[in-house]
Amino acid sequence: MRIRLSDLESARRNPRAFAQGKLSGPTGYRSRYLTLRTVAMNFHAQNDLAASAALLDQRLRKQFKTTTGNKLCMEKLQTYVAAFEALGTSVARVRNNVTVRLPEEYAPFAVSGQVSRLDVAPLGGYRAWLFTNKSDPWRDELRFPLLQLASADQLGVGPEEVIPGVYDFSTGHYTELRYTKQELSRAGRDLLGFLDSLKRFGALKQPK
Repeated sequence: MRIRLSDLESARRNPRAFAQGKLSGPTGYRSRYLTLRTVAMNFHAQNDLAASAALLDQRLRKQFKTTTGNKLCMEKLQTYVAAFEALGTSVARVRNNVTVRLPEEYAPFAVSGQVSRLDVAPLGGYRAWLFTNKSDPWRDELRFPLLQLASADQLGVGPEEVIPGVYDFSTGHYTELRYTKQELSRAGRDLLGFLDSLKRFGALKQPK
């Protein structure tokens, strides 16, 4: 059974429904934000703001009937590039898929997610950014310490060398989320406890 890190919070609130396949995200959904996010990630291929702005304008005009909100998207792209340059980091990867390492007895489960952008910090270490378009109490979400553990495992470094965080397109700000060893250990235990609850609710008997 594959579980996306982005689904963890809703799944933990109702593990029975999730185990029975009654929770699902939107499919085929389009929004200006999703278009903006895609172009923002593509920007790092050539680091050309003018080209990215032209691409964003082209896609917005093609995908949406009205131009309402297009100007704001263009401004958000410019803010994103400026905020990235202010960080002083370099991009290692975009759309970086990671998988959480699980004990052997949990092999029927696969817990995975995607880091929107993985950066190398100027003084060493990595920053694993997720992109969003709203401000939430991100620190309390289980997926972030798990992203830290999974990214460190993939990179072959200690968890303390990876700092997860969020770039919020609605505010144009980055927020780092630093977790202690104790918090990372607790996140691992919380995940296994959640997987145990899915077993009890028959998740592994459901076709996935």
